[in-house]
Amino acid sequence: MFDGLSVIDADSHKMENPLVFFDYLEPPYRDRLSSQTDRYGQQRLVIHDFNPRTGRNDLERVFPQPDGAGKGAFSAIHPETAIGAIFNRIRIEHMDREGIDGQVLYGSMTLSFEAILDRDLAVACMRAYNDYIAEDCRAYPRRLFPVAYLSLVDIAEAVAELRRASHAASKGNRADRRRRRPSRAPPRGGWEPPTDGGGRSVGRPGAPAGAVEKRSRESRACFRSFYD
Repeated sequence: MFDGLSVIDADSHKMENPLVFFDYLEPPYRDRLSSQTDRYGQQRLVIHDFNPRTGRNDLERVFPQPDGAGKGAFSAIHPETAIGAIFNRIRIEHMDREGIDGQVLYGSMTLSFEAILDRDLAVACMRAYNDYIAEDCRAYPRRLFPVAYLSLVDIAEAVAELRRASHAASKGNRADRRRRRPSRAPPRGGWEPPTDGGGRSVGRPGAPAGAVEKRSRESRACFRSFYD
């Protein structure tokens, strides 16, 4: 809290515990992900991806790469910072010490998931991560706000996952979920949907009447329920 205002860290990261995360993967995919210590003593995520050349799941991919841009990536992290990034109890202690009321948490392991070639594996990792991070942060509903990960390998699955994750979050233990009634007036200088002259939004050509309002309501509901 600073001068009566909440202080929000809007760009923080989770350092996932792979041994815990793997338990959230559906059993058929658990042997496709593993972790290893490289020659520099750093932990790496190993994904056994689909190999287009062999037609089998034998393409071993290591993230971040031991050499090149990923070399020594984890060595730069201060030990105290890293332990807080893994264990939320320590994270909260650090937040209290620094005067931070809430943190928006992005994934770290998920940066590797977007490169997965196997569609089914990518979708399974997406669902597993969202279950993992929601459960991981559940004990601190007013302090930690995890961001759902959406894989773009399958847009339909990503949309379905956004709805699933937001619905699950809305049913979580969120104390004092007070919401303000949204103003009907558009923000100053904000975008306003085109109308037909009678006050009804028209959206893109050929869109059914009220489609803009319906999509807008659905989008607001999804994001509001997940981030509130």
